[in-house]
Amino acid sequence: MYGLGHSEIVLGKVFKNKRDIVIATKVGLRWNNKGKLRHDLSSEYIREACQKSLSRLQRERIELYQIHWPDPMGDLEESAMEMESLVERGLVASWGASNLSIDQLKKMKIFPNFISYQGRLNLFDLNAMEELLPWCSSNSVGFIAYEPLFKGLLTGKFDKRPTFPIGDHRRHIERFKEEFFFYSKKIKKLKEIAKDIDISLTELSLSLLLEEPGVTTVIPGAKDSKQVRDNIKAASIDIRALRQIKKDVKTVLDER
Repeated sequence: MYGLGHSEIVLGKVFKNKRDIVIATKVGLRWNNKGKLRHDLSSEYIREACQKSLSRLQRERIELYQIHWPDPMGDLEESAMEMESLVERGLVASWGASNLSIDQLKKMKIFPNFISYQGRLNLFDLNAMEELLPWCSSNSVGFIAYEPLFKGLLTGKFDKRPTFPIGDHRRHIERFKEEFFFYSKKIKKLKEIAKDIDISLTELSLSLLLEEPGVTTVIPGAKDSKQVRDNIKAASIDIRALRQIKKDVKTVLDER
């Protein structure tokens, strides 16, 4: 659904002749010729969507295929069986899911090629650490954290309430409108903590998540090569330095 397939086309062009990387994509949100989205995790659509993704990506196999959202009108276990079928046919190496409830996630345990769960996790939204992340960790399911930078707020680059252009979905998110100043006070303090150990807020925000047991990786957005490089730096932060400031970070996050 990202760009209605455009993001896969871009990746396909860039990585056409490279096979030593992992490309992950998703299934479950279907669009019509007007770009309108709807849930669809039927077996027929999963097969159709997989073939179209393979074509756009210019690959013979998808390394990680993920259920994007559970279909409220469908049977999740039937969808899971179809994902297993794609693995058996060699079209998919392994599969995962995103945005499941803990009860739905537990039902996936019986499927041998289910290896990952993608959930929202960032310093301002740690709800996944209550049940979802511990379950994944204890069941050898990789946890992939999305929105690790809170849609850009945890980069610390917004000194005042931003105005986003038409087409940027953040125009309609409350945290960038009425809630902005609530978060900005905490962000200022977090930036000071990061500065004390000579790293950026982006590095602090990502590296603290990467240190959590069970978190396999994080998927921050990037609009240019500099942001990509800034994100990558988080993987090499000194863990000892992070442990020294975790208490200070928690104090800021707990403030009302």
